[in-house]
Amino acid sequence: MWLKDGVVLRGKLRLKEAMLFLDRVDEKELELAVGRVDFRFAEMESCVRMD
Repeated sequence: MWLKDGVVLRGKLRLKEAMLFLDRVDEKELELAVGRVDFRFAEMESCVRMD
């Protein structure tokens, strides 16, 4: 995963906090995490899934 500021993250992408109703959340304000790094959806540049 690449963030807009140039930071590259590798690991499991997850929601920062569990939410009951994702349809009520503005995706630009959605909080995500990879490892110990928290960020908002709007900060993401790109993401590649590697299985």
